[in-house]
Amino acid sequence: FTVAYPASVAGNQQLTRSTLTRDAAGSPAGTTTGPNITLAVPSNNAIWDGTSGNWTDATRWTGLASGVVPNSITTPGTTFGAKITAGTATINTQVTVNDLLLLGGTIDNSSILTIAGSGSDWEAGVFSGVGQLVIAPGAFLVATTAANHDFGQTKITNQGQFIWNGGGSLRSGNGGEFINAAGATFTDASSGPVQITNSTIGGTFTFTNAGTFL
Repeated sequence: FTVAYPASVAGNQQLTRSTLTRDAAGSPAGTTTGPNITLAVPSNNAIWDGTSGNWTDATRWTGLASGVVPNSITTPGTTFGAKITAGTATINTQVTVNDLLLLGGTIDNSSILTIAGSGSDWEAGVFSGVGQLVIAPGAFLVATTAANHDFGQTKITNQGQFIWNGGGSLRSGNGGEFINAAGATFTDASSGPVQITNSTIGGTFTFTNAGTFL
């Protein structure tokens, strides 16, 4: 059978099975229920239009209902995926998404952007601004490809899993930070002569490891 959910209920949802019982004559004799069935409903995927503007401007996003932006804080109970390939998305209020695909462009963040799911990929593009990127407990962010991954001034706080998998360096500066928090894991699966460095951006950069570094 097929179950169709409206966008507002994406995430893990429960169904309760009901069974109609009949007597020997075929007449309804009652209903039994259970067990419950849990279905994983995919995130609502939004695509940035490649221009420069505010994350909260719904006209910049495609793939969602009219007036909706990818933010589980402003749309409680809904999970979102956000994909950015070009342009600049400016964040000045707290945003939570399940999955983030940063394939190009810039996220200019002066607030807190939280990744809550396990399907986030940072292939290219830049995190800028003095805000914070939080990888929530149980969440994953994978930095892939040979492109350098720049996050000047931004604080990245890993409370889940950060996987560095590619040939590009991690570059920050001007007060930027990377915090691998207690209980989190930073996996260095990079290849080639790569660095965690401030040599290009300049200024101070702090890497703090209170978790596991592999």
